[in-house]
Amino acid sequence: MLRSIRNGEMSARGASEHVTPVDDSGATRPALLARIAIASALGLFAAAISWIATHRSGFGIPDFHWWWVGARALLDGQNPYEAVPRVIGPAFHLYHPMPAILVAVPFALLRPDVALSLFSALSTAILAFAVTRTSYARLPLFLSASFAHAAVMGQWSLLLTAALFLPWLAFLGAAKPNVGLALLGTSLSWRSALAMVLFAVVSLAAMPSWPREWLTQLPNSPYHFSPLRTPVGFLTLLALLRWRRPEARLLAVLGMVPQSPFVYEALPLFLIPRTRYQAYALVIGSDVALGVYVLSRGIDQSRFFWINGVAVVVTMYLPALVMVLRRPNEGIIPSWLDRATAVLPQRFRGREPLAAA
Repeated sequence: MLRSIRNGEMSARGASEHVTPVDDSGATRPALLARIAIASALGLFAAAISWIATHRSGFGIPDFHWWWVGARALLDGQNPYEAVPRVIGPAFHLYHPMPAILVAVPFALLRPDVALSLFSALSTAILAFAVTRTSYARLPLFLSASFAHAAVMGQWSLLLTAALFLPWLAFLGAAKPNVGLALLGTSLSWRSALAMVLFAVVSLAAMPSWPREWLTQLPNSPYHFSPLRTPVGFLTLLALLRWRRPEARLLAVLGMVPQSPFVYEALPLFLIPRTRYQAYALVIGSDVALGVYVLSRGIDQSRFFWINGVAVVVTMYLPALVMVLRRPNEGIIPSWLDRATAVLPQRFRGREPLAAA
């Protein structure tokens, strides 16, 4: 009976374990007002850089405008997967599922440029508030090119990274299922999985045929491919040697799922650093990868995507992998997974943290 109770406790703790503890020994827990002030300031900064960057001549179309257009089409009674909007033109293809469109609906009531800045501001503020819950050690992520690129483009990675720290945001994984899988791999939480499924089911009320329409569009996307397709991408699977750790599972799943080969997609990797210096290593890596992005613009599209995919893996995924492999394979996991992995050799099974034991 004691063993059963203990397994139940482990399962509950494993399901709620989303983040890696940072090395903040001796640090004072941030005050609520300080967190709110930091979140507000960074939110305003994100709004400013997205506004300034996207209004420069020749910038092009920021990513947020694509799902803004889908949401606007839905409000106008059109099929978002067939609309040919004025904002983007005949090149428009919607590669996001209906939950992403529903989240964007309130923003579609505004001008697209205003909506983009507001979306980036709110997403950034939520992320900043989330990462300062226990310390300031993860604030360097806001110095990264991953953050800046995500804020300028209005990318989902801001909110989905926040969901790694705030489980109640897990339902947003349905808006971008590839990263949603990484969220589930990190938390191993059935509640998070249920929240995503329920959001997807509820979205059927807006358009019952959207799953078919969406799946029809996906094969046409030139923007999404797995980091495994790069020459060194397979190395990210080595993170599974530390599979008990949530950050290791995050890295392994992100290394497998299709995604855009740009630095904004790598923002969730900032879950992995445990010290400011490790965070700065990823900041520098993201800056280098963005430099490759800038220098390679204008070349053949397929080669452009491939070069940027390699740059992100080398400068961000591999440093994150080194951080993970330097840690022991220990962590609290649900009891069902503990039983399922009992057949593994002891050296691969890992162990519970000594403090938990």
